[in-house]
Amino acid sequence: MTENYIWDMDGFIQKVGFAIDGMQITQYIAENIFQLDPPPPELSENCTANDYIRVVLETHDLKYFSFFLHRFEPSLNRYIRRTLASEANFQYDPEGFLEIKLCCMMTMLHLLPRYELEKKATFTTYAHNFVYNTIRDYQMHRESWSLPSVSTYKKIRTAAWMQNNLENALEAFMKKYQCSEETADRYFREAKCLHSRKSLYITDEEGDSGGDVMEEVADEEDSDMLEIFWNGIHANAVRKAFDRLTPNEKEYLQRRNAVCMKCGCVRHISTAESFDDLGAHFELTTANGAEKAYRKAVDHLTRLLVEDNAIGTVTIKRKKVIRRKKKIAGAVYEYQADCDGEWGEIEIDFENGTGKISYIAELDTTRSHRYASKAIEEILNSDLNDLPKQKTIAFPK
Repeated sequence: MTENYIWDMDGFIQKVGFAIDGMQITQYIAENIFQLDPPPPELSENCTANDYIRVVLETHDLKYFSFFLHRFEPSLNRYIRRTLASEANFQYDPEGFLEIKLCCMMTMLHLLPRYELEKKATFTTYAHNFVYNTIRDYQMHRESWSLPSVSTYKKIRTAAWMQNNLENALEAFMKKYQCSEETADRYFREAKCLHSRKSLYITDEEGDSGGDVMEEVADEEDSDMLEIFWNGIHANAVRKAFDRLTPNEKEYLQRRNAVCMKCGCVRHISTAESFDDLGAHFELTTANGAEKAYRKAVDHLTRLLVEDNAIGTVTIKRKKVIRRKKKIAGAVYEYQADCDGEWGEIEIDFENGTGKISYIAELDTTRSHRYASKAIEEILNSDLNDLPKQKTIAFPK
């Protein structure tokens, strides 16, 4: 599919690698394998990962695909971890993690010539379902399950979810897939059999990990929120909180995220509406107005879940960036626990990969340390070229 493309990386090298035969693959190598030295040039003042994809299609130079991977790698790492962590017995394996990333890279490379810029969906949105299936396909073959396809695998996961969550599971499965009782019963028996080898129940009724969306780096806050909301543990709490939103807030969340907040059913990501579409639907003058209204709805839902003690949140706000020889060496952030109360302060040292509390939020040593640790972890995992200015991170309590 890319035979007419060139891939000349002259002037750039891998920042990390395994140059020595038999060298152990560490987590650091596995999660930074696409990083380049020197970093890719910025195409514009507000350059995004998708800008590099645009240039690939215009020039047929896959050097820009490598630049895209450099920018997108932290997001891909988080997406793979979240997808794998939806399994109850997930254990991190750097070699397996690296293999999955390379499979995802090949999937995206194969999809690249078929991506159409004029449809206005980002490349990561377009590739989302294909990448998700690549991860599941890798799992299926790694575990040596004798299943004919990923589609069958996902139907078995759906059967497992229905067995665990619905009273009339068999009837629901027959209705969903328009199949006979005999066929549905076979999937349910397979689910029971495979459950004895691996837990299938932390999933959703589409056989997916609920609500995961592989979006651009800038949209990850909302993706993280939805993952926490629909991880199976908090589904009932989400429904309860969702019922207390205004009608407009409910519609913003459902239309933007292609997900039914009442039942957790996830539609194809291509049906998620852009802020332009949302603005037109609500007769707003600009897409910016729709985006602000949507983020207010997310914030309101988050606060309701915090009030119900269903989730914890830590909000970070950047105070300053510390540079040495024009390179980012550290940063100072304020942090706030559960959207309320006095702000604390943390100092980040990117050179040593560490962070420390310089002022504890609310002077609460029994509770605030956990929130500060979450904030430090989030900041250290951020792209140095795109450090968050302000962000709210949700996590299970």
